[in-house]
Amino acid sequence: MQCYTWGVLRPLSFFLGILTFLVSALGVLGFYGMYRPVGLGQWLVAIRHYAPSVVTNPLVALAALAALGTMVAARLLERRRPAAPAVRKHTLDFDLSDAGAAMPAAAGESPEAIATFPRERDQLRLRLEGLLRGTPEMIAFIDELLGGAIRRGASDVHLQPLELGTRISFRVQGMLEDVATIPEIHHPQIVRRLKVLARLIPYKTDAPQDGHFTLDTPLGAVDVRMSAVPTHHGEKVVLRLALAGAGLHDLDRLGMPDELRLTFQDLLREPQGLVVLTGPTGSGKTTTLYGSLAHIHRTRGETTTISTIEDPIEVDLPFLNQTQVDRARGLGFAEGLRALLRQDPNVLMVGEVRDEETAQIAVQAGLTGHLVLTSLHAESAAGVFPRLIDAGVEPFLIASATLACLSQRLVRRLCPECRRPARVSKKMMAQLVAKGIAASDFTFYQSDGCAACDRSGLYGRMAIFEMLRMTPSLRRLITTRAPTARIEEAARDEGMTPLVRAALTQAAAGRISLDEALRVAG
Repeated sequence: MQCYTWGVLRPLSFFLGILTFLVSALGVLGFYGMYRPVGLGQWLVAIRHYAPSVVTNPLVALAALAALGTMVAARLLERRRPAAPAVRKHTLDFDLSDAGAAMPAAAGESPEAIATFPRERDQLRLRLEGLLRGTPEMIAFIDELLGGAIRRGASDVHLQPLELGTRISFRVQGMLEDVATIPEIHHPQIVRRLKVLARLIPYKTDAPQDGHFTLDTPLGAVDVRMSAVPTHHGEKVVLRLALAGAGLHDLDRLGMPDELRLTFQDLLREPQGLVVLTGPTGSGKTTTLYGSLAHIHRTRGETTTISTIEDPIEVDLPFLNQTQVDRARGLGFAEGLRALLRQDPNVLMVGEVRDEETAQIAVQAGLTGHLVLTSLHAESAAGVFPRLIDAGVEPFLIASATLACLSQRLVRRLCPECRRPARVSKKMMAQLVAKGIAASDFTFYQSDGCAACDRSGLYGRMAIFEMLRMTPSLRRLITTRAPTARIEEAARDEGMTPLVRAALTQAAAGRISLDEALRVAG
């Protein structure tokens, strides 16, 4: 009732104020047209004759009191009106008795994440189809869909409108799996329900929209980021699911080899410089960045100021200052980074370098007494330097500012319950020989699937890394604009373990299959 009254009085007071102003303006014009005073004396005489008629007019007094009263009432109600939450929350309740998977982080998955019990996907499909029979129950349908995705440990939910219906898919352990196909007649209702939750414009279907909302679940708060894009058969919707706090891991838990981890931790002690993480979307870069910031905070203490500029803020960290990119209000990565440099930070984290201005400011910050951590899309650690040069940064500045480049990928782990030694095919052996690796030196494994892994043979995901640490010889190559292959060769000579070698090491240890190692690392 209070919100309704506020919504009525606010425009009413504004309208009456405008009306009062117009009446006053007309009164002044009428006064001037009637008396046409010239000089201060005539003005004073005219006002003395005209003022009593205005003051004694009941209509003027009534209009002024009405405008003033509604304005004061609207202001009082506006002051008492509770602020709307920045993110809409929706409570989602489901049974955890059949859920064997922990919710993965948005940027990567915990190595302990496992698949759910058998037939869960088929049971979910039957439940979804049952909710659409007769009178569709859209609220229950969305709750069941999101609950099923969380139980499955999915990082993304895809709703793809096609000619024959809407295909629903989950991304589990990095791979898409089909869940159900529902009649196309229900697609607009499903999208509208999701738009209501994400506070988007329901009737706007001809332009992309992005939003997010929070689910309160038995596993904790789950942040859902929604993207809707118009297609030929309707709006395609993708939901990114992230359990709050799941993206914050210690560096010890990221799967780095001990030698690489200790070297990386040494770099994080540096007072200034640029550390760049690279890898495809969904390779766990944000998880590594958050883990690095947690390590800096733990080792340096409260005397170090840490600030970030992100899009979006995936995990709310209590020990630093996080800024959300808001391009609608003119706050992009470059503007936010430039503003944060005036906040006297020791450590800066830039979610991603996407444009020339951000790249140049980040490199300059790394040269002027700040430790800067950021991510950039490149094929390898050595491929970071050509990307920065293409962004307009001078090579000698890149060579001087950069401490290291870390490339990473997520690979699917073999199920430890059913893995067994595998024979290497002639085709695989030829690929290994082409990479200078003798297959006879290793024992590789494969999994056929069992009840513990839902017959998939997989047991969550883990990360593999390659790190290029800057040396004087590499600085000389970068300054002379050497090609990526030459920089990579020199980095291997300096002790860098290539990504493919890191993947094969994990395959030989029985953690991943040889097929997975070559698929991910090339």
